[in-house]
Amino acid sequence: MNDGPGITGGYYAFRPYRGLLALSFVSRLPLGMAGVGFLAVALARDLGPGIGGTGVAIYALSYAFAGPLLGRRAERRGPKRLLTDCLVGQMVACALLLAPGGHAWTLLGAAGILGLTTPPLAAIMRATWNRLFTHDSRASERLAVIETMNTETVHIVGRILVAVLSVLGAMAIPIVYAVLMITGLVRLRSDPRIVPPPVPGRGRGGEPAANRTTVLWGAVMLVMALSHGAAATAMVTLGGPVGGWQGPFTMALWGVGSLLGGVVVLRRGELASPSRTVVLGSLLFLVCALAAWGMTTGRFWVLLALVVMLGLPISSMIAAVYRGSRPATPTSRQVELFAAYTSLNFLGFSMGSAAAGWTAQLSGSPNLSFVVAAIAAAATVLPLAGLPRPQRSQVDLVGG
Repeated sequence: MNDGPGITGGYYAFRPYRGLLALSFVSRLPLGMAGVGFLAVALARDLGPGIGGTGVAIYALSYAFAGPLLGRRAERRGPKRLLTDCLVGQMVACALLLAPGGHAWTLLGAAGILGLTTPPLAAIMRATWNRLFTHDSRASERLAVIETMNTETVHIVGRILVAVLSVLGAMAIPIVYAVLMITGLVRLRSDPRIVPPPVPGRGRGGEPAANRTTVLWGAVMLVMALSHGAAATAMVTLGGPVGGWQGPFTMALWGVGSLLGGVVVLRRGELASPSRTVVLGSLLFLVCALAAWGMTTGRFWVLLALVVMLGLPISSMIAAVYRGSRPATPTSRQVELFAAYTSLNFLGFSMGSAAAGWTAQLSGSPNLSFVVAAIAAAATVLPLAGLPRPQRSQVDLVGG
């Protein structure tokens, strides 16, 4: 199905869906607010950074664990039922955060509920675009990049929003979170483009989501995210040029670099194949990470330029995982698989952050974390060797 006007793969093909893109962005803003928001609420409740950090960890683990399960539920019962259930859980969690007294167990319980009931909207939207543009691979591939850019922007804007609300009063954060979540999910669940009726018999049985191709692309996502997490930790912890406000500033600038890279990719007439995109992106990331490692502590503006360059390949590389796995994924299992990829991305980033953090602490050299990022970037291409080679007639299906 392709309801858009007929300029194949171009802007006009998906211009009618600008409102849906905007709505999916608003609906995901709470995801960008959650981690930093927990810390702000914990401090406002005088619970301390320890409880706040524990809340963030509980939320992160719950979110990563629940993602694939919620994706499977969406496939079996339809997104409308899933979004309704998630909305109830999200409101319960927000109510706990706003409850009088502000006990530690209340915040930690809210963190777990919030993570377990955060809907896999990115996975649902990717599957939606693939369905709407089944016969327009160029448009669906570009929308894969746009969705990655959308997610990047969600985290940038979400953190800025939390910062602004913290100035006004940190307890406004759960209220704004709830308003955005209610507005987004209520409208999304009533949109016929994103909420198709459940297919009779869908769920158990049928072709599985996991196969050689999808597992290998999942491995690419995990190792790639590990390299990104290591680089992010290096940016924040690097002594001298990065400290205080400069760490968060470099993270925001890194996100801007990712958006710029996505824009450059979208301007190309033909996208490179997913495998080539990962190889070239990993090479650029490796070179920039090693350059940052070799810097002296006094070249802050040079570091900022490297941070932007580190961000350039991210959107296209993440989108490549979804583009590469799409031909091997049954349409009825895409939400489940894409939600699993989101969890792998989240877990890989956390693993990379931990590895880089301990490397910096044990070595006493914060910029050595960039070496961890470079090694992981080099390892990202290894799973590609196991991918089956597409036949000549299939090249257009995988973005070649």
